[in-house]
Amino acid sequence: MILNDSPAKENMKKLKALYKRAFPRAEKKPFLLIKRLAKQGKMKIYSAEENGKFLGLAIMILHSDIALLDYLAIEESSRNLGVGGKVVEALKEIYKDKRLLLEIEDTGKDIPEREMRLRRKKFYLSHGLTVMPYKICLFGVDMEVLTYGGDVSFEDYHAVYSSTLPKRIPKKISLI
Repeated sequence: MILNDSPAKENMKKLKALYKRAFPRAEKKPFLLIKRLAKQGKMKIYSAEENGKFLGLAIMILHSDIALLDYLAIEESSRNLGVGGKVVEALKEIYKDKRLLLEIEDTGKDIPEREMRLRRKKFYLSHGLTVMPYKICLFGVDMEVLTYGGDVSFEDYHAVYSSTLPKRIPKKISLI
């Protein structure tokens, strides 16, 4: 399995289609914005591939010494085969000189889909990520912040968004 930061046109179409299917509308950035920011070097779009076959995607936001895993999705036919773990391990290697950061939905008590959220958290913890001692509200959704390669303060976390994305986005992120 490789992470390709220059997917072939056919795999880029599959990547975009998976992006549209895998994430709720409220959580998606316009794909044209992602492509524009990737051209500017502020984001990176990866296609997970094996022998030319598209398996999934990873989209990163890059700022200073921080690489934020903004989106990770695996094709339905490739799930539960270890592909997601291989992607996380590859990202850890690619960004070994940076602090890797990601958000997951809050795993607190009495929430919808708690079991799925706990499985997702366990997955990332099994790959060496640690939970930061703060939570954030991202567009009205409570999130936990996980890191690899060093702690990330809320101020550094917020700087990733404020230095990269349109001003309206960081305004919708707060410390809980």
